[in-house]
Amino acid sequence: MRFRALTLDAAKANAREYGYSGARYAWESDKSGIESCASWQYRDHEVHVTADIAYAFAHIAAATTGNEYYTEDIARVIVEGARFWSSRIDEIPTRGRPALLGVMGPDEYSPISHNNAYTNKMVKFNLELAATVGSRGGASADEVAEFRRLASELPILRRQDGLVLQNEAFETLADPAFDQWRDRSKTYAAQVSQERLYRSKNLKQADVLMMMFLFGNEYSDQEINQAWDYYVPLTTHDSSLSAAIHSILACRLGKQRDAWEFWLKSSMIDVDFSHGGPAEGIHIAACAGNWMNIVYGFAGIKSALESPILSINPALPKAFKKISFPLMWNGSRVKIELTHASVTVAHLGEGDGIDLLFRGKRNVLAIGQSIELV
Repeated sequence: MRFRALTLDAAKANAREYGYSGARYAWESDKSGIESCASWQYRDHEVHVTADIAYAFAHIAAATTGNEYYTEDIARVIVEGARFWSSRIDEIPTRGRPALLGVMGPDEYSPISHNNAYTNKMVKFNLELAATVGSRGGASADEVAEFRRLASELPILRRQDGLVLQNEAFETLADPAFDQWRDRSKTYAAQVSQERLYRSKNLKQADVLMMMFLFGNEYSDQEINQAWDYYVPLTTHDSSLSAAIHSILACRLGKQRDAWEFWLKSSMIDVDFSHGGPAEGIHIAACAGNWMNIVYGFAGIKSALESPILSINPALPKAFKKISFPLMWNGSRVKIELTHASVTVAHLGEGDGIDLLFRGKRNVLAIGQSIELV
């Protein structure tokens, strides 16, 4: 994340080029931080990356030194991002509340949408965090108040029955042309025109569900199930980043068959040589997704942003006899081993003792101790 602090001036230059204040981080960055994306759809509209960076900083802070992590350099990145959002958000009297117009969320088949739920949620988070660390990042009291106002008023749209809507117009789009998707060895986008993609309810990857994964404490299983039932049948999984997130959420919802099928799809991306495998390079972000699938999905560990206590709620697939992995938790190095009979957590002697929450039951792991939980 040091790269983001070092390239803040470039991000501010990117914002100025578009006529905005603050810092607008590149969708595809060169080594100095200047926007280098050749495709206007992503370059101009997939702006959530600036707020994603603020979320990443918050995750690191929660997993390491807490508020001490927000040095002046880090706080400036967060505040300059909030300044960008303050100038990027539109306030149109007929709308009655702030809006983020003309954006692209994780679903890259909806290129110019209004009030995308994922983007709005991330922006709200960036604004709220900037209000918290504002004084370190050079924000004035008036700016902090404005950050808080925008964060509170920017909407996350819902249907009358409570379904979180991907964007304002999603339900007015055409039905997808899945009947034309005859060759399942090829992506959906390779078999239909781009204009059909852009006017239809066909997702490239998790969008609302991605938001619900990142903010898991804020959404109930019922809300996630509702979103799952609506969006999954419309999702093509053309992105290598989609399957892992769906598998993780399937673990949470007790959908064991779905969790396993999505795991197979994600884990095979770089080893399925019948479909090319890593012929043009490995899918490095998907590799991270596979790690997350094991840790957040099958082991059921909550992120440090979700829980200050190491929380474990496993959903080990029947096909696995055992999974094990090391983990650094708030400065303490541990090893976690899961079988169908029990979970063993070993403190490897680095850091302090830690609290554990296993299936809702609290335990204490001392330095150098190993405990078995059943």
